[in-house]
This record gives sequence, C-alpha cells and structure tokens, in this order.
Amino acid sequence: MSTLEGGRDHRQVYPVANPFGARLQERARLSLEGATDVAVDAAAVARDLAYVAGKGTLFVVDVSRPDRPAVVGQLQGLGQGRQVEVQHGIAALTTRPDGLFICDVTDPEHPSLLSHYDTVELATGVCLSGDLCMIACRHMGVEIIDVSDPARPAHVSNVLAGEAQSVFVNGNTMYVGAWMQREVHIIDITDPAMPRVLGACLLDGFGDGICVRDGLCYAATGHHARGLANRRKYLDYDFVTAQMLQEGYGGGHGLEIFDVTDPERPRLLSRLKTPPLFMTGNDMWGVVVAGDHAYLTDTYNGVFVVNVAHPQGPYFEGYHRLDVLRDEAYHHEPSIQQLCQPATGLALGAGHMLMASPQTGLHIIETPVAIERPEPPQVAPRPSTISAPAPPELAFRSDGQVHGVAVVDERLVVAAGTHGLYVLESALPCEAVVHAATDDFALDIKAADGYIYVAEARAGFSVWRLVSGELHRVARCRDAFGGEAVRQVVLLRDSGLAALHVGTNHLALMDISTPEAPRCLDLLPVGGMMYYKSVVEGLFDDRYMAAFPLSPGIVWFDVLDATHPSRAAVSISQQLCTIEEGAVVGKGGIFTILRGKYAFSQRIDDIPDERGAMALWDGDVHTPGGEVYLSGRPTLIDDSLYLLNRQTGQVTVIDVSEPERPILRHRLTLSGHPERIVRHAMMLWVCCGHGGLQRLAL
Repeated sequence: MSTLEGGRDHRQVYPVANPFGARLQERARLSLEGATDVAVDAAAVARDLAYVAGKGTLFVVDVSRPDRPAVVGQLQGLGQGRQVEVQHGIAALTTRPDGLFICDVTDPEHPSLLSHYDTVELATGVCLSGDLCMIACRHMGVEIIDVSDPARPAHVSNVLAGEAQSVFVNGNTMYVGAWMQREVHIIDITDPAMPRVLGACLLDGFGDGICVRDGLCYAATGHHARGLANRRKYLDYDFVTAQMLQEGYGGGHGLEIFDVTDPERPRLLSRLKTPPLFMTGNDMWGVVVAGDHAYLTDTYNGVFVVNVAHPQGPYFEGYHRLDVLRDEAYHHEPSIQQLCQPATGLALGAGHMLMASPQTGLHIIETPVAIERPEPPQVAPRPSTISAPAPPELAFRSDGQVHGVAVVDERLVVAAGTHGLYVLESALPCEAVVHAATDDFALDIKAADGYIYVAEARAGFSVWRLVSGELHRVARCRDAFGGEAVRQVVLLRDSGLAALHVGTNHLALMDISTPEAPRCLDLLPVGGMMYYKSVVEGLFDDRYMAAFPLSPGIVWFDVLDATHPSRAAVSISQQLCTIEEGAVVGKGGIFTILRGKYAFSQRIDDIPDERGAMALWDGDVHTPGGEVYLSGRPTLIDDSLYLLNRQTGQVTVIDVSEPERPILRHRLTLSGHPERIVRHAMMLWVCCGHGGLQRLAL
C-alpha cells in the first residue's frame, strides 16, 4: 500500500480516457498569409476546391489530393479577409473596415472581382442564400443586400441584432451570433426588406458561429461564461484564481444546441464545454454540421469533432491542436493553459477537414468518421420589388450611402460611398448637378477655403476643387497609410493640418497647408480599436487632437510641433462605445457624452468619467429615475449639441449656450443611420447612409 496514494495500491489507479476523443492527425498544410477562413461551394457536386480568405487575397486551393494541396488561382488587392462564403461560383468575402468583396470564381485559375460593396459598419460575418447576401456588421447588426446581379449589389435592409459577429440563414429565418450579448438572435426575413425579430437563444459564452439543421440551432461560443457579467473585471490581472474560474472567466468556450422549431421560444437541449480559455485577438469560433457530427473551431483550443446524433447528449470524438505559441507571442491576459496557434475557419472536404489559421495557413486534418455531405440550408426568399416610401425629410438619395456633406460656394457636396461625389443645388428640391466618380468609397468630406477634402477608403486622401461648375481632383495621397482605408477627415481649424481616421487603429496627421501637395507627417497608433469614425472634431487649445476608440479612453496627441506629434494624455481610462458616446471640441472646452450623461471640461486632463458627468431631464421636473439617457456622437453647431446615434436613428438636441447648465431641447428619430450634420441655408442637413441626405428645419 502507498501512503502517498491514500492507502491504495498504486496498481489500482487507472488512467482516465481523454475527454475530447482521439487526437486527430494533420495530413498536410499550405502556408497562406493571414488565412482567417475557408469555404467550399455548397452547390458544387465535387468538393475538391477550397476558397481561403487571406491577407489582401482570396486563394483558390485544389484539395483533391489532401496530402498535397496546391494554390491554383488567387485574386489580390482585396482587404484583410475575415469570412468567406461561396455559392454557385460566387464568393463573398468580408474584410472588416474595407467592406464586402464579391468575386467570380467559376474559373478557379482566374478569379475576378465583380463588385466592392460599402457596408454599414465593419463587415465581419457573411452568408449567401439565393439572391441575398447577409453581412454581420457588429454594432450595426446585419445588413441584407440583393446580389441577384452580383456586379451591382443593392441595399435591401438593416436589422439590429446585438454585436453581430456571424450570420446563418435557413429559408425564411436568419440566425445571428451576438458576440458580447451571449445570444443567438432569431429573425424572420419572409420579407427581407422588413426583418422581424422573433426570439433569442441565451448562450453561456460569447456568440459567434451558427449552423441550423432540422429545427436545431448549433452555436459556437467562446471567451467568458454568462456568470462573469463584467468581462473587464479582471482585465489588469496577470494571474488566474479559482474564484475567477468559478465566476466563468474563460469558461464560455464550447458548443450549445437549441431546439428552434418554435423560434419565439427556443429551448436549450445541451451544452458541451471545451477547455477554459481567454485570449483576445483572433477571437472567433465556428461550427459546421454534417450528418451526426458537428465540427467546431475554437481558436487557440483547436478543432473538435462532436457526435450530435442525440442532441441532448453530444460527446467529443476527436480533436486537433496546432503548434504551441512561443512565450513571447503571449498577450498580457493571464493564460489558463498553454496556447496554440489559432484555428479560425473550417470547411468540410471529401473525407477531411479544411482548417484556416492566420499564422500558419491552410491545414488538412483527418477525421475519426466518414464525413457526410452537409445538407444545404433552404434558400432565403427573393427580395421584394416594392420599395419603402421616402421619408418626408428626404432631400437627396443615391445608390450609395450618404456619408458626408460639405458646403462649397453655396452648394452641397455629398460623399456618397460607392457612387463618389455629388454636387447638389441647396434650393429644394436638391437636384444633383454634378457627379464625379472616386477611385474607392467616398466615406467622408470636409471643405475649407474653396478646397474639398475626401476620405477615399483604400484610395487614400484626395483634394478637389469645384471650378466652373465641375469637380476637379487636384491631389491625392495614397501610399502613406500602409494599405489601410482612410475613413474620416477632420480639419484642425486654421492650423494647416488635418487628422484622418485610418484603418481601425491609427490616426494620420496631414499637412494641408499646400492643398495641391498634401503630406502625411505621421501615422499615430491610438492603442485600441476604432469603429467607424473615431476622430474627435476640433483642435483643442490650438495644439491637441484626439481619437475616441473603444479603449483605452479619449487619446490626445500634441501637434503643436506638427513634425514631431506626441501622445499627450488619455482621458476617461475605460472602454467607450463609439456609437453611443463621443466628444467634440468647442471654443470654451470639450463636450463629452458618456454612459448616457453629459460633461463639459476646460482641460484635457480633467474630463469627468461617468461618476462626475451630469444627467439631463426632459423638462423642469427632476424626478428620481426620470433622467434621459443621452446617446449618440456629438456635433457642436453654434450653441447646440446634436447627438447622432447611427444604430437607432435618434437625434438629440442639447442647448449648451451655458455649458455648465445644459438643457435638453428636442429628440426625434430619422430613417437610416445618421452620422453627420451640418447647417446651411437655414436648414440642418443630416447624412443618413442608405437613408440619404435628410433636411430638418432649424
């Protein structure tokens, strides 16, 4: 007997079987830079071609010989791939800030670009179904577009669905993985122009990939379990405690199965957990179901094969992990286990799994069972040909999104996304008198001293003039931004400088003192993720410009010496929502909207957080609990602060003639996604994306 073994004979201690099944072997790997996802054409009879979303490239790979996969074609010049879906020779590729690319892959050796579509927000998830393409656009929900003519995709509708990460369609029903909300949203798209929310599945992990078969919804989850309500609670920890694990830290990873035959009352059948894990970056999870098996990707945990023949009792049959990450590749988050190279995308080939990893490329993995061909989901209904009536405020609409407007020589110049620039007569009705195509999406526009400054996405930053009734481009700066899209232009008053929102992580400081020769002085990292347009309008104290990223707070840069800009301060060191919150610089100080409240500060280092901000009431009676939740990015026009919320369409007007005593004046809701407001000719002009340019009386 052994005392160390509790008085038991050591021969009675038996090894426990691996709970994740057999360790699956890798048959081959193909190095492809930045491979984030892989797809096969569900409509194709043979599955010997794989389509891989890579860094700036769509790869077509012959996998007919699993031991020797080979690239047979590629299409370059695309944005950084996120997800890819292929149907009937058409590939749809999401690229986050660069929108959606639709490609013709009927000739595998020579794929070609059909169209580039300007999505309402960061294009993340994608699903093709019949004549429709659904794009998960994070905080802006899911955008539905008509791709019956893939060379001319057309906006159909948009529906909010939490922080939409991935999307799946089966017939008349759309399922959306809502990331931070830990939910699957179920939406009726019988009329794609009028989506209707039916219900939601409550997940025990952050929501992402979805697959629906025979009335069952399979959801891939990750990060933290629902019990950890504050996901940032342990952000600064560099260790893991038992209490953290008990609260659900890293415990959100796994597969969940719901009965959705009654979509308004989904019913949980089972949850199966993969190992606890928390690591930001490449945080995406997916699932594909074929026959009696689900195939799960769980990033740094690898891939898993799950037997789902009995949905109430699924179990693991096999798994595969990639190579171990080197210690220096770790982030600051505490590790629960040793991390491996991430697995971020999966598709099923003929007898093997195809797995994508951004750091190592395409992997061919054996399976413990014969792979059945996945049943294609039912096709979504055709979009209606009946268009919604125009809102009474509509002044102008193009086939592209109206992102920005500037006043030049008493005329309105509009940045209209895919359709470039329009010059409008400001007298009603606002007719387009001039149109000029841009090299890429026209995402923003500003004007000063007769010059027009345009953010042209991956085509960079351009300068135009309106001469003799025609638009003429006089300059362009393209190569200074590392291939990232220019999304916003802010003119820094009379300094001869401009600030640009570039990609999702950088500001560019531009010298525009000679508009015909703009120069990029520096490309400045903000240290966090910037959604949509995150540069703060205005230059404070003639020297400070700022960005409003998701984190680490309001980031200020000192540009007094423009040749050597420096990071000056971070105000409000907490996570910020760039749709509901924001800041703007005025003559007397900085106006901030934060956690539904208002703040005014005369210094960048004393901007109050939510505890020091002010609540506003609708009216003079300040009853407990009667505060109005302020929501939207602020714009200052004279003595009024206008809050524009792109998600809800809400516009809120606050009188700030006395900044320390703000007064709530008005609230209204517009159609579309309001993102820019200017005053001209005794009217307010609001850019509302697909809702066009709308006008409001002062």
